[in-house]
Amino acid sequence: MTVTGEPGQCESGRPYHGPPTTVTVTCCLDKHAHEVLDVELAAAASRPDGLVHAICGHVIAAAPMVAPDGPPCALCSAVMDVRQAGSRRTG
Repeated sequence: MTVTGEPGQCESGRPYHGPPTTVTVTCCLDKHAHEVLDVELAAAASRPDGLVHAICGHVIAAAPMVAPDGPPCALCSAVMDVRQAGSRRTG
């Protein structure tokens, strides 16, 4: 599991409202590591099926988080590249 993005709070303890944070989650069905928004991962905990939606649109049945990441999802990687390029232009 890999976490990317900014922390949820500033040093002052106030909430941070920066870009969404993603977590890398490997799907036990396609064996690829997908990027999932942290809020999506948190919301999945309250769902009976526990499935999460990756930023590429894939519905993930998460592999155990202690397992090594699978190969990266090409579409998730492309979405992350576009997000990072956009944040460099606006930041």
